[in-house]
Amino acid sequence: MALLRIRIGGVQYTVKPDMPLLLQIEQELGGLPQLARLFRSHHWHVADLVSLLHMILQHSGKTLDYMMLGNLLLQSGLGDAHRMALAFFDFLNLPVQDPENPSGCTNASESRKD
Repeated sequence: MALLRIRIGGVQYTVKPDMPLLLQIEQELGGLPQLARLFRSHHWHVADLVSLLHMILQHSGKTLDYMMLGNLLLQSGLGDAHRMALAFFDFLNLPVQDPENPSGCTNASESRKD
């Protein structure tokens, strides 16, 4: 499998996702396809974002305190951290959209095309 590169706090980390990492993520946060849909539809929790990136960094051999990582992500912007999570799901070729809700909208008024 190829390598994934993410940048946090000005430091670039290289990760080689493998089954142990994926199993850990699923065990702690739930199924990867469902998690990818939550992040893509902007229905994620900050704790899930920090946990996901924390596990990815640990897998790369870097140990950062969970709260310190959370504060670092807040300082550099949660939007950047969210994009890193999306890059991880893209890297894994996980679903781009929910087959039951292809528009990604959460209510009827958003899904209407005027």
